[in-house]
Amino acid sequence: MGKPKLLLLDEPTVGLDPIATKEFYQTVDVLKSNGASIILCSHILPGVEQHIDRAMILSGGQQRAMGTLAQLREQASLPVTIHAQGLGTILQDDPLLCQYRANDCQLRVPESDKLAVLRKLLGYEQISDLHIEPANLDQLYQYYLNDGTAFGSAAPEQHEATSQPAVHNNSEAVSL
Repeated sequence: MGKPKLLLLDEPTVGLDPIATKEFYQTVDVLKSNGASIILCSHILPGVEQHIDRAMILSGGQQRAMGTLAQLREQASLPVTIHAQGLGTILQDDPLLCQYRANDCQLRVPESDKLAVLRKLLGYEQISDLHIEPANLDQLYQYYLNDGTAFGSAAPEQHEATSQPAVHNNSEAVSL
C-alpha cells in the first residue's frame, strides 16, 4: 500500500472475516499514526468507532452532523447507560434512581446527572459491579438521521461541530 498522504476508502470491510477486518484496521491505524489522512465511508459503525477521530453523518447527500464523537454526543444529549449488578430492589426505594430506570439492571441517565447517579450507586452495598456506556456511533447515527427525534429529543437543524468540508454522497462518511 505504500505511504499514502490521503486514503479514500468506501465500505472497505464488506465481505471480510473478523480476522481480516482486525488486520485491516491495524494497517489503517498504522497509516494514520504515520500521518496519513483517511476518509472512510462505512455502514458498519461498530467496527469503525474505535478507529476514528471525527465522524460526518450524511443522508440524501446532505451533511447532518460532523465532529468528534464527544462533540456529537454533547450536541445530541443522548443519555449514558449505566449497567449495575444488584440494582433491582434499590430502584423501588430510591426516587432519584427510579426516574432513570430502563430495566432492573440498567439506568439511562443524562450526561449532566451521571456523576451524581454514580455517587448514589456507590453508596449501596448491594451494587456488585458497574459498567458505563456513552451513546455509541450507531445511536448517534440513528439520532441524527431521525432529525434528532430519537430518544425523545427535539428536532435539530443541521449540526456541525467543526468547520471541515462536507463530503456528499448517500452514506455516512467517517474520517480517521
